[in-house]
Amino acid sequence: MTVRNMPFLAPAAFTMVMGTGALAMATLEMSQIFPPLYWFAQFLNILNYALFFLLALWAALSWPKNVPTLLENFDQPDNCALYSALGIALLVLGTQALRFGFGEIIAVCVWGPGALITLVFNYGILLRFFLHPGIEMSHITPVLFVPVASMVVLPVAGAPISVMLDSGVIRNIVILVSILALGGGLALYVGLFSMMLQRHLLIRPLPDQLAPTLWIHLAPIGWAAVALLALAQNVFPEAYLGGVEVIAILLFGAAIWWLIMAAIICIRALTSHNLTFSMAWWSFIFPIGSVTILSNHLAFAPANMLFPWLWALLAGLWTYCAVKTVVFLKRR
Repeated sequence: MTVRNMPFLAPAAFTMVMGTGALAMATLEMSQIFPPLYWFAQFLNILNYALFFLLALWAALSWPKNVPTLLENFDQPDNCALYSALGIALLVLGTQALRFGFGEIIAVCVWGPGALITLVFNYGILLRFFLHPGIEMSHITPVLFVPVASMVVLPVAGAPISVMLDSGVIRNIVILVSILALGGGLALYVGLFSMMLQRHLLIRPLPDQLAPTLWIHLAPIGWAAVALLALAQNVFPEAYLGGVEVIAILLFGAAIWWLIMAAIICIRALTSHNLTFSMAWWSFIFPIGSVTILSNHLAFAPANMLFPWLWALLAGLWTYCAVKTVVFLKRR
């Protein structure tokens, strides 16, 4: 295949980086219980950086030649929301750099562009919705939670990075951006969640093929709790940590509630044979990763007890999606 004939890369492809990064970090934590998994975590870490490099190169070669397609997709609510995946991928890689000991320089160099892209795209997406009326209730799907997830992921690495910075001004800017992103993300989640309930209960249910996207509900809840803990441990005084832990535990309960609900709906779709594999299945991975990591970060025994089981679910779904994706791409 020549560069000239290279097909257009959909921005949603970066969800693979999001999911692989979540599994890599969860596996690193799981290796504290089962040490042999440490090398699998290291493999996933390197694999994810390589995957991002390949996708970024593909995007750099295909996007300039497909500007009309990019603009057309940006005008569609669901596709528009998926443009946030690039920013989330960079934020996840920045978090990986911290967790796997790559050093603060690499973490900042990856996280910084991710934070900038996240803020620019989120404001751009919101402006698109505010200034271009005509969005119907049927357009409200869980995919719209992806930009919200990008905002609450931002402080997960932003908080520890702020502690590493020497300059007080830059440190304060990073802390401010992290808090603004988390607060804005939580506020948007509340608004979108109310619209999603209205759509589910009063309009019509999601088609079975979109059932996997219901798992995206977990991402803003789970990553918001992880971000709260990161801010509490790195930025807030110790006096606030206990209160933040309580909030994080409540968010964990909400995430598990949605995990069960999404699983029931997906199982129903599978048993009715209306759900076949598509790239939307990557919607499983990143949200489950947030709940898995959160369960190990809480000082809460019931959550810690679920950690190995959530990791097994995460690893199993990632493996299935990875194999199916390779087969899917070979057939194209």
